[in-house]
This record gives sequence, C-alpha cells and structure tokens, in this order.
Amino acid sequence: MLHWKEDLGQLSVINRRIMKMIGLGIMLTTLGAGVVVVIAPKQVADGSRLGTALCGYLSLVWAQRAFIQAFLYAKVWPGGFWGRLSHYGLFANVVLKTGIYFMVFALGLTRMALQVP
Repeated sequence: MLHWKEDLGQLSVINRRIMKMIGLGIMLTTLGAGVVVVIAPKQVADGSRLGTALCGYLSLVWAQRAFIQAFLYAKVWPGGFWGRLSHYGLFANVVLKTGIYFMVFALGLTRMALQVP
C-alpha cells in the first residue's frame, strides 16, 4: 500500500541506509517500551516516580504520533477503503494509548502530590 521498496530504491545508498536505521530505531524503542509495560505492569502503574515518569513520557510519545497521523499524514495517506480504514484505525489506536498512559501519569502525579502510599 505504501510502496516502500520503490520509494526507498530512489534514494542514494547513504540516505536509504539512514532511513532504514531511523525506522529500526523507532521500532526498537517502541518494542522496548512495550516489553517493559508487559513484563512489569504493576511497577509501571503503581504510582512510583519511575512508573509515573515512564507513563508521562509514553503519553507524550503517543500524543505526538496521534498528531502526526491526524495532521501530517491525513492528506497524503493512501485512499480507498483499506487506506482510510488503516488511517483511522491507527489514529484510534494511538489516541487510546495516549489516553491510557496519560490517565496513569495523572493518577501517579496526584498520588505523589497527596503523598498517598
């Protein structure tokens, strides 16, 4: 749908490698954060400083991704049924993640402010 092979083939070798490494870095960062959340959900959501900070960071990451999906990709995303479905599905996915992480972040800040153990 996005024709990455053809588009990347038009780049110089160095730019193609740079784009691949940027994509790999994004993938590894996202996967790493997901692994942390999956293997230690209680520690992430328990209101500790580290869990609260991680949720604040992840809410910013996913909010930025939602902004990109809504405003930068909307006009250039592939059309048709599957294109629109994938665009709105990805947008809904990142908005949901933003909301969940922000709620846990806000609750953690409230707990810290109230000194609730």
